[in-house]
Amino acid sequence: MASFPGGTAVKRGYYIDGRQFEFATVERDGEALPGGPDRHWIHLPVIAVVAAAPALGSLFVLTLPAITLGLAAYAIARKVALVLGAGAREVAATLSPELRPGEAHLTGKPNAGEAAPPAAPPPDAKLDALEKDIEQARKRQP
Repeated sequence: MASFPGGTAVKRGYYIDGRQFEFATVERDGEALPGGPDRHWIHLPVIAVVAAAPALGSLFVLTLPAITLGLAAYAIARKVALVLGAGAREVAATLSPELRPGEAHLTGKPNAGEAAPPAAPPPDAKLDALEKDIEQARKRQP
């Protein structure tokens, strides 16, 4: 197959630029190919174009329904994911532990050298002490 630079006067026929995958049809002998000298056109025989046309057409006819169904399924899946994702984010926000600044749980284990903090008195003892303080304050008031 012959290769021609862009702008060259050529015989009529079909030409393809392989780099940019562009087709050109030259209708009369002596017409110039499109583009400058940096473009390289290859002459395609008419029999090859005639044979390729039905093959490419049937390929298009066979793949178009699959592409259409795939795009429709993709669009539906995106809508469903948006709806379910919003609900999942709300549930995650509700169930996530609250943020406590300054508190870190990186290892999950206390240091071996640190002593355990002193045990707090049971809540009942604190309540009893508070009740006694309130009674004493009420007795002091006239």
